[in-house]
Amino acid sequence: MTEPQTAAYRPAPVSQRDGSSLASSNCRMASIATGLEYEDHAKHSTGSKMRSYTADQSGGTDSGDAREAWLDGYGESLSIRDGYTFDTLLGDLRAGRMVHIDVWHASCGSAAGICKSGSGAYGHTMAVLPDYTSSGWLVADPWCSPAKWGRVPESQLRAGAEEWGRRVYGASVLEADYPTGGDGTIGPPRDVLALRIVARIVKRLMDRAYPGREETEPAPPTPPDWGDTGGGRPILYTRTRAIAPEGTDMGPAFQPTGAAIGVATVTSSDANLIATTDGAYIPVSAGYVRNVSALVVLTDGKYSGEDAYLVSAGGGDSALLLASLAEFVPADPDTDPDPDGEYQRGRSEMWAEWAEGLGVPDQP
Repeated sequence: MTEPQTAAYRPAPVSQRDGSSLASSNCRMASIATGLEYEDHAKHSTGSKMRSYTADQSGGTDSGDAREAWLDGYGESLSIRDGYTFDTLLGDLRAGRMVHIDVWHASCGSAAGICKSGSGAYGHTMAVLPDYTSSGWLVADPWCSPAKWGRVPESQLRAGAEEWGRRVYGASVLEADYPTGGDGTIGPPRDVLALRIVARIVKRLMDRAYPGREETEPAPPTPPDWGDTGGGRPILYTRTRAIAPEGTDMGPAFQPTGAAIGVATVTSSDANLIATTDGAYIPVSAGYVRNVSALVVLTDGKYSGEDAYLVSAGGGDSALLLASLAEFVPADPDTDPDPDGEYQRGRSEMWAEWAEGLGVPDQP
């Protein structure tokens, strides 16, 4: 059962219904405008202004458009989490991150925080604050006018997110270019090529149906159960940086400074990894080797200002290794068996994005 928590900061909710020409398709843009203020309390935007920073000026949007708007308009890095599960999203909320969740609006019930157009038969994006009571999570549904915060039960958010994920992935796996394994099995939901197809399908579905123009075509079939996604179906969402909820402790704050893909070997006999989740020290010995995902600089605490390597701590968790305690050897691109292939290019791009804090998962 989710424990109550109070967000450290509550930004102003933003309505997409601002009279602009793309207002009905700007749910994502209005949601990430709310998230922008959560990320940086001094920055404010609207759905239409946020949309002006994207190259896509027709119809619906996908998570890539959201990332583009944040980066080009405000210099912020939005983390894309498409393909993860609702349980992963809950972990992000509990860590103090605001999320912008894609849902099938019709499946979200009729809670105080939901404002539907008609039956809600369309894909929709809403901002969810990391603020929880027994009545649910605090949600800013951008279709609400005037804009407001309202509680939505966790079960209704899950239902909306998983139904939209079912529809998107159900259509994606039917595409001729959806990746498959050597034995013909369907590629995982976070595969870099699969995510490109998912973005294409999201755009297609959100172009077809939106508030005021509900879906009439039947939903695609349920996609396969990949079995390795943590017990849930893939959903689509983006997230902000973490701000510790009231009364909780967080791990060390750090700022990515660039990609640093390679291997770090601990050179000190008295070294620790620093867990990014809670700041706990994890003792390691000289000669300990970890793959490095990014070079960062710590921005608070005892080691503020020092360079560190972002590494895996095992079990899906990450940790920081002070650069002064290790020797780093960058990866050799000449060892890439297919450096010019689309798949490898895609993985390299996704690695670079993850190193910038954009939420790409661990890759081999």
